[in-house]
Amino acid sequence: MICCSFTDRISNTSNSWGAEFPEIICPENYGKKHGYRLGSHDSGATETLNPKLPVANDESASIRRIGKAPCVRRGIKRWAVTQSYSIREQLDNGVRYLDLRVSYPPKKVRESNSDFRLIHALYGPKLQDVLEEIVDFLKTNTKE
Repeated sequence: MICCSFTDRISNTSNSWGAEFPEIICPENYGKKHGYRLGSHDSGATETLNPKLPVANDESASIRRIGKAPCVRRGIKRWAVTQSYSIREQLDNGVRYLDLRVSYPPKKVRESNSDFRLIHALYGPKLQDVLEEIVDFLKTNTKE
């Protein structure tokens, strides 16, 4: 999906990247010609993953059992965080495909019955908050 290093080019992108698709991402407009767009893997696996909550239900029962110890969850967070930028920052810097891992957490984690959360080994932000960020981005960048 990515034809050039995202982090090498991130400072050259703008919010209207999707509308303009500049050659800074893919030389000679290769990406536009072939339909490429930037995406991020485990987009919600940011510093917002919360080691104070239980291990998420995308992990095996044995990992969830071991993860009952707070020190283990802190270690899990170190390998679970795969993105340095928030969802909004990813969008602002050109990402147009988001890989959102969504889960309905157990009752002890939920704040309400509609409390879906992003996950990647640990529970992260509420889906509703992330969707609001995306909507805000789209309202600000109407050509996207």
